Amino acid sequence: MAHTVARVLLLIPDWVSVPLSSLRVFAWMEDSDVQDRKTNSVHQQYSRVAKRTAANLTYYNYGSHVQEYGDKVVSFDPLATYMGETSKNHIHDSVDAKSFSTSSSRNVDQHSTELFYLLTKHNNTPKGSAEKYKARVKLNEVMSKRSQVDNNVKHLGELLFGVEKGNEVLHSVRPAGHPLVDNWDCLKSYVKIFEVQCGRLTAYGRKHVRGIANICNAGITSEKMAAMSAQACST
Repeated sequence: MAHTVARVLLLIPDWVSVPLSSLRVFAWMEDSDVQDRKTNSVHQQYSRVAKRTAANLTYYNYGSHVQEYGDKVVSFDPLATYMGETSKNHIHDSVDAKSFSTSSSRNVDQHSTELFYLLTKHNNTPKGSAEKYKARVKLNEVMSKRSQVDNNVKHLGELLFGVEKGNEVLHSVRPAGHPLVDNWDCLKSYVKIFEVQCGRLTAYGRKHVRGIANICNAGITSEKMAAMSAQACST
């Protein structure tokens, strides 16, 4: 059995007091066997495992929060870099791709887990209390930061591709079977460029990695990426 590269940590919100199981470990092992490791990145696998773990709705019906930690730069690498390519003779009958479904209405998108936690904390504190005031301040702070990163990326897209095409290019999805990006080194480099100019991407901000990948795929030079990122995040 291959060993994991991108380690994950189950974080327990304040309102959950029961120990968490190893569901994400089994999800990771099963996912490793059914995905094409040449075209799937470590981060793509992390996203599927996180959604699957959260979708099981255990622990007071909130699911569990899976979080990356350590050097996240490797998350853009193909799984095959660390695990080898999937064996053509390997058969894994026990896993169905549909088992990764997250159709439940109580499931929380991975990029919104912090906001969901803060909102729940705010709603569960006594009205008029100091705790509620602090929770509201923190909630507003997080919402403001989320809005800022969204605006920065949107502005970057408009500067690079024009107001009419910017949003379309950043959110375009490649056909099935194609990797997220043609040049993984470009993606890692451009994420760093963006972070230098606009601040480190949080768990929420990483939802824009696809947009940065599309900038690489469009052939934008590193010089232009740096210049436009600086301009986008200075206003």
